[in-house]
Amino acid sequence: MAQDDKTRANALIDKNSDSGGLNVDALCHELSQIVMQLTYTVFEVFNTLTEKGFNQSAHEQVATNLISRSNQANLIQLAQSAHGQILLQRIWYIMNCEANNGQQVCQFIAIADARAKEIQRSTAPRQFSEEEIKFFIERGENQKL
Repeated sequence: MAQDDKTRANALIDKNSDSGGLNVDALCHELSQIVMQLTYTVFEVFNTLTEKGFNQSAHEQVATNLISRSNQANLIQLAQSAHGQILLQRIWYIMNCEANNGQQVCQFIAIADARAKEIQRSTAPRQFSEEEIKFFIERGENQKL
């Protein structure tokens, strides 16, 4: 994790919080603008929220608000990159915690973080599903026509 990502994450949170708490709407507006260019910075925002003492509710609000602001094309594009997969998996776990009224929050986050480290360490190419392979074959055949 680059120091620049941590620095940007701190700056975003500081800019969008005050003594009254976190301005989730303003933070998510900015995150939705940068999620494609600075995916890992957005991921780092969630780590930094914890470090700055924001509770699980803040994580849930940011995750839900960010997903609601992201269009489907952005989400698909995020899922195609390693850092995007890490971010989306972390958000999924956070939102799953919210759906379960915050139960087992630490377990979900620990699992997401372990998966993120696994993805970062992995140099092996991702295995494609049969459906994905079929899509690529069909796309290639259409290009030949």
